[in-house]
Amino acid sequence: MRWKIDEIRKLKGIDFENEVLDLKSELMNRNPEILDITSIKVNGSVKFDGKFYDLFAQASYEITLPSSRSLEPVKIKQSLDIFETYSDSEEDLKNEEVFPLESDEISLDEAVADNILLEIPLRRLTVEEEDSVKSVQGNSWKVMSEEEYKKYQEEKKRESSPFAGLGEIFNKSLDE
Repeated sequence: MRWKIDEIRKLKGIDFENEVLDLKSELMNRNPEILDITSIKVNGSVKFDGKFYDLFAQASYEITLPSSRSLEPVKIKQSLDIFETYSDSEEDLKNEEVFPLESDEISLDEAVADNILLEIPLRRLTVEEEDSVKSVQGNSWKVMSEEEYKKYQEEKKRESSPFAGLGEIFNKSLDE
């Protein structure tokens, strides 16, 4: 879906609902890690405020990627909010958050595809791998949650304290 700059400027804004984008081939070509992606449902608007062209969109889809551990396919439901600001003024482009207008139109397909690629999660596990994370360990290591690690660090800190041994001495002298 594309909108001409003149059309956006004349109408001051265009709303769109329940748009369905099929970007599967483009996304799979741009990132070979993507095994599959459903059609992308998008709602939002593109507005002109006299200086900037603002694109607001919410996209939802299901993407299939290889597990980061076993490379087994993992389906992930995602939804993302997209906010992009465009300008044709050289002065405005000094701001890193403003995209240049490279043609006489704004493309929803390009904006959604770029944002999907940016939001690909690094950690992807199958249901079985998620369940087994707690029991993964070797001879001198094991996988811990953040809470378990914090507790481990606190215990280690207490044990390495120079006063840790004094508690045992006082307990022995009290028993005698």
